[in-house]
Amino acid sequence: VHLLRSVRDKLPRGRYAILVSMYDRLAGCPLRWTKQSSYSGGGFGERPAATRPVSHGGMYYHSELRVEQSLFALCPSTSQIRPANTFVFELFRLSEPDNPKDEVVAWGVLPMCNESFGVVQGCFRIPLVRGEQDRTIDRHGELENIYAKDLSQWLCNMYLEVRHLPRSALSDTGRVVNEADVEFDFINRLLVLGPE
Repeated sequence: VHLLRSVRDKLPRGRYAILVSMYDRLAGCPLRWTKQSSYSGGGFGERPAATRPVSHGGMYYHSELRVEQSLFALCPSTSQIRPANTFVFELFRLSEPDNPKDEVVAWGVLPMCNESFGVVQGCFRIPLVRGEQDRTIDRHGELENIYAKDLSQWLCNMYLEVRHLPRSALSDTGRVVNEADVEFDFINRLLVLGPE
């Protein structure tokens, strides 16, 4: 996540964090993995699904909230991804003395699936809508209509880049190997070209 633009004084002064979750569809259920200790597919191991807190001044001249942090999500495989799968981003205002609990102040969505039925990749601008996630909205067009009818419901735009990390696995010796190494090793064993 690079930044949130046009925030200005629409957000009060405070500390904020962004959380990414994956859903089977808008207004659907969070995706969960049984072999990973991750809630709704976001984050795993040392790779977080939420940013570290960033501060916002809350004045009209503070037009941007720079985040410049990485979020991680463990996406379904190509055979299991569905066109309706989505990433849901939530902007949290973190607790402080004048704000006793963490609260969601805005949310936005990004379709997980591209036109080739693979996981999206590239740079995106996502509009964030005020308030908590509305579970009655089940189409992207309905979300757009919210701020098209009432511009005060739009909070800001979030700019982000989605990149795929190479898949890796642990070998029998405990060494981390990437996807290509595993495939070559399998072919070598089939053809009995290398040591076993």
